[in-house]
Amino acid sequence: EISRMARRMALSEGEKADLEHELEKMRVNLREMKHKHDQLLMETESHVKVHNHINTIADFKRSVEEGREQVEKEIDSL
Repeated sequence: EISRMARRMALSEGEKADLEHELEKMRVNLREMKHKHDQLLMETESHVKVHNHINTIADFKRSVEEGREQVEKEIDSL
């Protein structure tokens, strides 16, 4: 009985060591992923948002069209 319990205890300790090693690997992986996430957040903060870009292009097109119409009116009035 004692030898069987000692064997079970040795197996349990081995499993515990394996699990602790796996947990440490996961912690390292998590730290790396957090670091990459933080880097991506910093990079994207400086990028123009898509909707802002679309609105700016629409405003530019509107301004160009208004300028074209004004030039046509001035030419017609001559």
